[in-house]
Amino acid sequence: MKKLLIVSLIALGLSSAAFAQDHPARHAGHDNQRLIKALEITDDQLPLVQGILEEYNERRRELMEQQREQFDRINLEQKEALSGVLTAEQLEKLDNLKKPRKGNWRDGKRPYSERDKPADQQ
Repeated sequence: MKKLLIVSLIALGLSSAAFAQDHPARHAGHDNQRLIKALEITDDQLPLVQGILEEYNERRRELMEQQREQFDRINLEQKEALSGVLTAEQLEKLDNLKKPRKGNWRDGKRPYSERDKPADQQ
């Protein structure tokens, strides 16, 4: 039971990196242009539509920032809880498991799972 809890907590921590992305604005511009083209927005509509899209994109960015802060806080609490259960060696292994994944997400890349890695990286 204890091992299952630890494995579940580790999986939660590793999967939470997916929510820590910091690049929604990069995609918003492309999505907006596709939408404007697909809807055949007129010259009169364009400034109004762009204003609306930008306003809501900003609101989404703010919400994602709040969520990122919450996830960071939860991850810190999780690490503190695990430090009371895991050995120093296990904590070090956990940190090493998270490093490559975290770095790739911050760079806007999807981290590889072990089975997805190219053969030369396994």
